[in-house]
Amino acid sequence: GGLTFNRRSTIDLGGAWGAIRLGRDYTPEFWSKTSFDPFGTLGVAQSSNLNLTGTGGAGVRASNSVSYLYGYAANANSVQGAGGVYAQLMYAAGENASGAATSSDGNTTGLRVGFVQPGKFDAAIATQTAKNAALGNYKGFNIAGSYNLGVANLMAQYGTQKSGNGTINSKYTLLGATIPVGAGYIPVSFTQYKSSVGTMASANQVGIGYVHNLSKRTALYTAYARIGNNNGAAFAVANSPAAAVNGASSGFEV
Repeated sequence: GGLTFNRRSTIDLGGAWGAIRLGRDYTPEFWSKTSFDPFGTLGVAQSSNLNLTGTGGAGVRASNSVSYLYGYAANANSVQGAGGVYAQLMYAAGENASGAATSSDGNTTGLRVGFVQPGKFDAAIATQTAKNAALGNYKGFNIAGSYNLGVANLMAQYGTQKSGNGTINSKYTLLGATIPVGAGYIPVSFTQYKSSVGTMASANQVGIGYVHNLSKRTALYTAYARIGNNNGAAFAVANSPAAAVNGASSGFEV
């Protein structure tokens, strides 16, 4: 709380043995969410419109973190290396005032282990626990992967999110692909969210887009997404007004 800077900022010390990373970084659980999303958790069609619900404030980034990375490649943002097994083990301190019931809030531990064959196959499993007095602590888990067929790079995710006090108990799935077209590609995805609490809220999201690469650093892109809500859900696509309960939300960007 109170941070005006809330993006990533890390420093690595690495070698053949792996790397130590310090700073504010993506959590191991979130690395899989963004790595195996055709939209990279960016824009109106990102899967995190649905799968970040109930993460107890530790769903994306953790400050004051220390990570050990194995299978590390120099200058890589994530933990995948040149090939084979890769892993990230993280601990992050919440840095709250001592003596209060919330003194441990934000203390986060996470682990992600995967295997990659560059250009062909990639899969990872991740788990995370974050202290949160109001929720009775948060626990997240996911397994995700991708397989490149040449004509399309297929992606899939399955994950669960739970709180110790039982107020959060949900699961999500994602099926998607990136389809090469000329100088760019077409991302498509279907994401589903289901809760086992209260009204058993659920939602489905479909997304499609096009990315045209002008260079290695510059691209033109467009995307469309639509969310359908059921059983008391009210999810909305990114940067859109709140959705009506059991209503629909859609968004288009260019």
